Amino acid sequence: MSLSSLFRRAALSILAALLLPVVPLALPAAAATAPPSDDGWPRAVASGPLEFQVYQPQLDAFDGHRIDFHAAVSVVEPGSDAQTFGVLWGTGRARVDKDDRLVVIEELRIPRVSFPASEDGGEAYRAALSRVLPQKPRAIALDRVEEELAILAAGKKVEGLPLRNEPPLIVFSPRPAVLLFVDGEPVFRPVEKSRLRRLVNTRPLVLDDGAGSLWLRLFDGWLTSAALEGPWSVAATPPRELDEILARLAPTSIVDLLAGEPSDPDDPKSTPKLAKGPVPAVLLATSPTELVVTEGEPDYVPIPGTQLLYVENTTANVFKHLGDQQTYVLLAGRWFRAPSPKGPWEYVAGKALPKDFAAIPDASPKENVKASVPGTRQAREALVANDVPQTAKVDRKATKVEVVYDGEPQLKAIAGTTLQYVVNSAVPVLRVDARSWYAVDKGVWFVATGPRGPWAVAASVPAVIYAIPPSSPVHYVTYVRVYAATPQVVYVGYTPGYTGTLVSVDGVVVY
Repeated sequence: MSLSSLFRRAALSILAALLLPVVPLALPAAAATAPPSDDGWPRAVASGPLEFQVYQPQLDAFDGHRIDFHAAVSVVEPGSDAQTFGVLWGTGRARVDKDDRLVVIEELRIPRVSFPASEDGGEAYRAALSRVLPQKPRAIALDRVEEELAILAAGKKVEGLPLRNEPPLIVFSPRPAVLLFVDGEPVFRPVEKSRLRRLVNTRPLVLDDGAGSLWLRLFDGWLTSAALEGPWSVAATPPRELDEILARLAPTSIVDLLAGEPSDPDDPKSTPKLAKGPVPAVLLATSPTELVVTEGEPDYVPIPGTQLLYVENTTANVFKHLGDQQTYVLLAGRWFRAPSPKGPWEYVAGKALPKDFAAIPDASPKENVKASVPGTRQAREALVANDVPQTAKVDRKATKVEVVYDGEPQLKAIAGTTLQYVVNSAVPVLRVDARSWYAVDKGVWFVATGPRGPWAVAASVPAVIYAIPPSSPVHYVTYVRVYAATPQVVYVGYTPGYTGTLVSVDGVVVY
C-alpha cells in the first residue's frame, strides 16, 4: 500500500502556529520547552473575496532544513454558502532554534493544489493562498516537530505493505437474505445472570437456550432454529428472557441487532417488520463472504456509450462486460471478476479494468462507481474527501469512556509491533506495556494504567501505535490524532480512515 494514505492520517500539528506571526517568547524557564497552546483546526484564511478553511497540515518530509507538508482546504466563493474542497502542498525553509525550542518556517511556498471540482484544477485558489500564507515567517514548537517525526518514522514501517485483496466468497441470492457470519468455529459463552449462552464470535445476537433451540434477533423480533445452518423460522412466542438480554446488550454496541434500514429515510420507525414480511433467509458463513441480493433473477440493463451492462434489480454494483464476457462486482472499493456469478472470482486492480468503466456517463445511475476507477474526477474527489479531518476540542475532565469487555480482557499480538489489542471489546483497547493502555472512542484517545481503567483523555499517543499495519483489525485507530493539549482541553481529529477507508496503490479509496 502507498504510504501516502498513512501520511494523510499522520495529521500534522507541526504547523499549529502557521497562521500566527513569530513573536518573542517570554516564558518562565520551566515552561520554555512546552509546546504552545493550539486553538484548533481548521483555521480561517481570507484572500480578497475568498474565504478559505485550512485543515490540519500533514507532514511529508523534514530534514532539519527543508519542511514539506500538505493540508486539506476548503473555499467559499463570494455569494455562495457551498464549500469546495481541495488539497494544498506547501514547502519552506526551516530554521531550528534549539534555545527557544522553535522551528521558524521562512520562504513558505504553495507549489501546487488540487481542486478536482474546479475547472482550472484550483490554480486561481493556489494564487490566492500564495498571496496570504507566505507573508510572514511562522513559528512552531520543536517538541511538536520531534513528536511528528517519530510518528512519521513509525508510519514508514508499514510502507509498501499490501492491502488484503483476496476474493471473498460471493453469494448471489434472488430472494431476501441476511448473512450470519461466524468467525471460525462457533463459540458460545454464558450470559451473565442468565441460563442462556451467547454466540460470541459473530456480530448478530444469537442465543442458545440449552434446550435445543437457537434464537437470532432480526428486525423487530426473533427467529429460531435447531442449528446455525437453519432453517430459521419466526418465533411466535419467544421466551421473555431473550428481550431481557437484548435490553442489556443493545447499549453496548457489542452486537448488531439486524434492525434493517428504514424504508423512509425521514421516518426511523419505518424499519422492516417480521410480521409484514418477507422474512429473509439466513445464510451461514464461516469465512469471508459477501452477499448480493437481487429482486428475482438478475435484470441486466445496458449503459449507453459503453460495452457494459449493469444489474438493475439490486443495490449492489454488478456489471457484465460484453467485450470479455466477464461479470464484475464492486465490493468495498475493490473490483472482482468471474466468468459468471457462480465464480471463480479474482481480484482486478483498478488500472486493469476495461476502459468502459471510466467512460460511464455522469448521468448514469451507476456514475457513483467511478469513484473506484483510477483517474476519474470522482476518484480524485474521493481522495480529497479522504483527506478532510473531523476535528474537535474536548474537555479533559468532562469527556469519559466506558469500556465493556465480554468476560475477562483477551489480548492478541499485533503483527510487526510490540503491541497487543483486546479482542473482546467493542471499544478498541491497545496494550503498549504493562502500565500503558490506550483506547479510542468517538475519535478521542484515552489512557489508563490497566485494562479496567480508570480512563482519562490522552494528551499524547505513543508513536509505536502508528506502526500498526493495515492487515490488523485495529489499524483504523491510526487515523485518530491528538493535535495539541492544554491542562483543560485536548484538540483531536480523525480522517475517514477511522471509519474504515484506505487508499490503494491504484490511488482510489477502498474500505
